[in-house]
Amino acid sequence: MIYGPAAVLVTGKNTALGTYTVKLYDLATGAVFKTQTFILDKAGFVITIAAAADYSESSSYTAAANIVGANQNVERMHTVKLVMTINYPDGVTPVTSADLLGGFSVKAQYNTTDAATIVLDPLTAYTGPNKWTVNWKIPKDAVKGKNYHLIVVASSITDQYGNVGPKDDFDSAKAVGGNYWKVIVSQLYSGAPPGGALPVLTYPGAGNNLARTLESKATADIRYPDNSRVMGADISQANGTVTTALGGKTYTINLAAADYNDAVGLWVMKWKIPYNAPIQADYTWSVQINNFKDAWGNKGPAGAAVCANAFGVAVATITVSDVAVDKTSVQTDEQITVTFKATYPSGDVVTTKAAGFQKVDIVKPDGTNLATALPAGYDSATKKWKVVYIIPTGSVSGTYNATVALNYVQDDTTTNLGPTVKKYVNFEVSRVSMIEVLAASNAAKAAADLASTKADAAKTSADAAKAATDSLTTMVYVAIAASVVAALAAIFAVMQITKKIA
Repeated sequence: MIYGPAAVLVTGKNTALGTYTVKLYDLATGAVFKTQTFILDKAGFVITIAAAADYSESSSYTAAANIVGANQNVERMHTVKLVMTINYPDGVTPVTSADLLGGFSVKAQYNTTDAATIVLDPLTAYTGPNKWTVNWKIPKDAVKGKNYHLIVVASSITDQYGNVGPKDDFDSAKAVGGNYWKVIVSQLYSGAPPGGALPVLTYPGAGNNLARTLESKATADIRYPDNSRVMGADISQANGTVTTALGGKTYTINLAAADYNDAVGLWVMKWKIPYNAPIQADYTWSVQINNFKDAWGNKGPAGAAVCANAFGVAVATITVSDVAVDKTSVQTDEQITVTFKATYPSGDVVTTKAAGFQKVDIVKPDGTNLATALPAGYDSATKKWKVVYIIPTGSVSGTYNATVALNYVQDDTTTNLGPTVKKYVNFEVSRVSMIEVLAASNAAKAAADLASTKADAAKTSADAAKAATDSLTTMVYVAIAASVVAALAAIFAVMQITKKIA
């Protein structure tokens, strides 16, 4: 019962629902002079944006009142923050985490399209007093564009007493102190933002030299603004750079997804030094501006990240191996082919040469040279160098060798050379004397003469046979002719006798 002209009926958030009757009594007589009923229904909620002072510096953007102007740029992978107050309809009683044990959801929308649903856990989202904080990290693949905002859908919040609200959608862009924002591509960092970590030289050590054709290595730490790593599966373009200022050369190394090492979370950059790279001591690794780009157009770093340590490039020592001859025993005046393989420290084959190099000595049994510095040519089919040589007449018999002497091989840089020790192969030479040569020549001539004589005899015999055949043929022809004449004569005689009788 309510007494007095200023009496007020106040219901609580958990007051039982139903039909209530209000009666007015005459204080003098105690008689009821007016009765009115009402239905107590569920309470709604009133949501507002909290003060600008609740903006967090760790976020790039907040939907609170400190935003100046609509559609400000916000990079992907930054966090949008909205601090809200939620009250019961009296405008004084806050809705707390104790009232919303199951929490509630907030939608992030691009225009009217849902971009994400953020589920608020009351244990972490209620930052009281009477402050609910929404944090949404914009995904790296979010659609670019303006008119992003946060929505609490009408009647999507239910407290533990059955009260439901808000009555209408709460739109952060349309609320007092709110605005839309625009999503733009994210800047990638070399290392954690804002300063980042520089690439690290892993091989060779700082200040050490590495021979041409060998491989230098460095690692790069590439991250998004939220400090998460840009991984192999994210990337569409990735490059590392090696530069020597004194040598005036820049080399770009293209990276693939496989160059990302999941175990350490780093990009492993590898550079196989060209055989003709400048010989300098100031080579440095770097990740240049926007050398990394992911599949959604996010790119970085904004400035070149240069490794703090340098290394040097040195000449390559050429190795000679597989020196061989096509036959291990030859005679004088006979041809022999010498081949050998020349490789860089990496194992790559040497295919070029400086003038006067890639040569072979033919060494006699007494250690002196039979031939010096014979030029070799490169055979691309076998990937070997080759020399063809004819052993001169009069060379002594014995064990010879084909030798690639110290520093007999040099490529077209004129600085890479080898071998550091001579490489050779032995072969036997048999000398053929003049007596043996004449005897062999005479024997060959006699054999030729004999063959000629036999051929003449065969021809004579063939001629005689032909003559006999011709004579026999003539006799046969004569006999046949005589027989024909005799037969004709007989016929003529019969005809004459017959005529006489008649």
